[in-house]
Amino acid sequence: MEILLASKVVVMALYTMKVSKDVMYQKMYQDVRIGTKQMKKRLKLIYTNYSLLDDIFHV
Repeated sequence: MEILLASKVVVMALYTMKVSKDVMYQKMYQDVRIGTKQMKKRLKLIYTNYSLLDDIFHV
């Protein structure tokens, strides 16, 4: 009986560890996606600014 209980506890602990890891990875993935989106926006902004400068100065 005690062994069964102990194994249940171990399984629960492992499961919670796995779930928290999955959540962590999901959060990291979302952060990365948001980061890349912001980077793309920023790069686009920089690019448009440069093309505007090109139009003004005909570099």
